Amino acid sequence: GVGGDVNLGYVKGDGVFVNATGRAGSGFDVSVGIGVSFGSYMGDQKATATDLSGAGLYQNGGVGIFNGGAWQDVGTNIRTGKMLIAPNWLGGNAGVSISGGYSGSFGASYTTKPLYIYKRK
Repeated sequence: GVGGDVNLGYVKGDGVFVNATGRAGSGFDVSVGIGVSFGSYMGDQKATATDLSGAGLYQNGGVGIFNGGAWQDVGTNIRTGKMLIAPNWLGGNAGVSISGGYSGSFGASYTTKPLYIYKRK
């Protein structure tokens, strides 16, 4: 399936941002809902909203109106050139949807650079 999200987020020390995520993978999930996504910065630099951009992997599932999942970015280690999972971000998500039943999906994602960012001066 194919899906996507528009995200309103906050990275401590960087600011409030808006970006978008597109997903393509296998599974089933037909819903419209609202949720919260949370993440932990795993990199060795200062965390920024721009770090969230790029390729990633996701896994989602749900029962009834409740759903949750995990996400990771995918990138190349600058020193070794090896492809890594979660070189910068590792996170999860939880939410509710207006549809019930069961859902589950996994696949690849791509997140845009911030479409808007507000930094407190």
